[in-house]
Amino acid sequence: MSLSSEEVEEEVLVECENCEVKVEEYHAHSLCEECYHEVYVTCCHCGDETYEEESYYSSNSSDYYCGDCYFEIYTTCYECEDEVERDTTYWHNEEPYCEGCVPDTSDCLVENIENAIPPSMSRDAETFDKLNVKRLVGLEAECMYPYTDSIHTPSNWATTYDGSISTGGDYEGIELVSTPSSGDLLYSQVFDLVDWAKSYDAVVNSSCGLHVHFDSTNLNARQVAHIGIVYSRYQHLLKDMMPPSRQGSRWCKDFSMNVDTLRNIDTEEELIEEYYESMNSRPSTEKYNDARYCGLNLHSRYFHGSLEFRLHSGTLNKTKIVNWIRILNAIIEKGIEIEKDSSLVDEFLKYGDLTSFVKTIGEELTSYHSKRVMKFAS
Repeated sequence: MSLSSEEVEEEVLVECENCEVKVEEYHAHSLCEECYHEVYVTCCHCGDETYEEESYYSSNSSDYYCGDCYFEIYTTCYECEDEVERDTTYWHNEEPYCEGCVPDTSDCLVENIENAIPPSMSRDAETFDKLNVKRLVGLEAECMYPYTDSIHTPSNWATTYDGSISTGGDYEGIELVSTPSSGDLLYSQVFDLVDWAKSYDAVVNSSCGLHVHFDSTNLNARQVAHIGIVYSRYQHLLKDMMPPSRQGSRWCKDFSMNVDTLRNIDTEEELIEEYYESMNSRPSTEKYNDARYCGLNLHSRYFHGSLEFRLHSGTLNKTKIVNWIRILNAIIEKGIEIEKDSSLVDEFLKYGDLTSFVKTIGEELTSYHSKRVMKFAS
């Protein structure tokens, strides 16, 4: 039995659930076109339709967004409650601020230095026969291991997830973090790490790095600035001993503060201003400030109380780790030494870079440096 034309027309029409007029479905909804535009809006970012009453209107863009897109792009100033784009948001004590309301973070950053490493969480060595490093040092070793249900970390090490590690197949990425230690205790920690790596068949790839933290809680701003002078002078020599994966890596950008600026820094506030400006960033108390991704990371000073050196490639080789610690320690000690008198800075700067480098790190480490440079030059 065939349907009449009137019956066919009746079958394709629906009653608008809003105004009850008989209409064809619009956008697969039981709504007429007029009511549809009263009830739904289209997210300007992802293009999905969403109920207007569940959407978010941006005063910045004069557009509607779905909830997911809006909160991906915008947040609300903690002080004035105005809408702020996340890309231009200032963060302080984990709260978002607009540019006009952000508190002065300098005092907070300076205060963070003093109690950054609780004594109960560090180990000062009594002997320095195998590793003559008096300053507390913390290591972050990124690596991969074949996937297993559970792992046991070595003594005085902890593990954390690191999303920057690119893994494949059955490997799991991991970052091992050491308890800050000095001297022969630090030396033993390195060996414990290497033994652990062997027992779990752990390996590294080009996405892995070795980060070394030196306690800076007893250093003043001038001393840190002069350590920066030494590091900036040797930066190209240090990069020469690294594989291509660390050359120009976004995770360890060049330390770009110039010598004249560093020589003239007297206060912590000046150091803060100049460092963050050199990194095209803003001072904040947040851990993941972009200023942290530097070969010599001074943001770590205001978060952990340490100077973090991020240049080294990932490694589970004890000789590489220990020698890198020794080279960095020599750089720090040289910076502390030349800060005592401007004439010492002039003396330091008058030699060629390589001659100065040899005088700072000594013949044994110079030989090691040369072998590393030759490896990556070939």
